[in-house]
Amino acid sequence: MSMQDLQWLFSTMAQTYGAILGIFGMISLYRLETNSNKIESSRDRAEQHLLSFPDTKATIGSSPEDIVGRWKGISKEKKELFRKSSPQGFLVIHNAVGRIERYMNWSAKTRKWFIIFIVVHVIIITASIFGLVYISKTASFENIIPCLAVIILAASIASTSMLSYFIFKD
Repeated sequence: MSMQDLQWLFSTMAQTYGAILGIFGMISLYRLETNSNKIESSRDRAEQHLLSFPDTKATIGSSPEDIVGRWKGISKEKKELFRKSSPQGFLVIHNAVGRIERYMNWSAKTRKWFIIFIVVHVIIITASIFGLVYISKTASFENIIPCLAVIILAASIASTSMLSYFIFKD
């Protein structure tokens, strides 16, 4: 590889991974916002029926975590009595609490992987810029530069595929 080829390679890598970071950031934030709306919708449905349930101490405006905690704090016997007296209300609460838990777990995993994704891509962009600076100053270690390019590419594929899995699975 010539020095000019390596300069093009690292310049393109930095720009490409910057763009990938922006696109996945936009998609992640959109999915997290959509997920937040689903949690609120499930919370509202559960809250409406939980207010009619005796001994829950549910209040209007409870957080999703409060709704889940109160539902889990109710004994099986009381849930069974409520299921017999109001089967529709019981199913609404039970399903809404399940959705809230699932969406909250998904959001937590997505946030964690998005942070890892950002860190990896910032390192990739920094390494690409380092490669550009290094190439322009000296060409004595040209064998190391292609290895750096392969490592950068492998890290980006791994982090992008993991984030893609959490963003697009539903």
